[in-house]
Amino acid sequence: MILLDAIYYKLEECFDLIEKEKDEKKLKVLYKDLKKLQNEFNKVRDKDIVEMKKKDHLNYYCDTKPRGKKIIPDEEYASLMEKWSKIVGEQLLYPEEQEYKDEREKIIKAMKGCPKEEIESRLEWFENEWASREETELKMKNIYDLRRAENAKISKLKGEKLKKYLLDQWKEPQEYRDNMYKSVTTVKSEDEE
Repeated sequence: MILLDAIYYKLEECFDLIEKEKDEKKLKVLYKDLKKLQNEFNKVRDKDIVEMKKKDHLNYYCDTKPRGKKIIPDEEYASLMEKWSKIVGEQLLYPEEQEYKDEREKIIKAMKGCPKEEIESRLEWFENEWASREETELKMKNIYDLRRAENAKISKLKGEKLKKYLLDQWKEPQEYRDNMYKSVTTVKSEDEE
């Protein structure tokens, strides 16, 4: 479980208690607790958003913005994780660690009943993919950037220049054609000789 989920579940409990409570004094205490929980939730959510955006090479989270003006430091986040680990009664994970754990469990669950060697092979593949995911995302980002630049270039072209550019893109280069047909030999029948 991640820190954001732990606080969220506690928020839900607090809302349920407020809904059921009739005593005014207890309601005031519950609202005070709710406000503290909401502040912690917002701080953690904003920190998670900032961290996701740092690692987001493909701009999946480009529209997601933190709501608060100040982002909590790593030390405060770690102390909140420690505090909430004690409250929840289990070791909390960082979002990336939780994602890794969830993906690994999905593979194991999906391959239930398969031979052990096959499962181990699939898990080894997953480990390699997970280790190189940032490198893969950077390569994809470069490809997307090149495509965007090409599209921007094309969108500036008008009339004859655009027509010429598009025709040039679809022509088969002579060099390619020569290489492709280089190994082709003509077979003649006895009658033709």
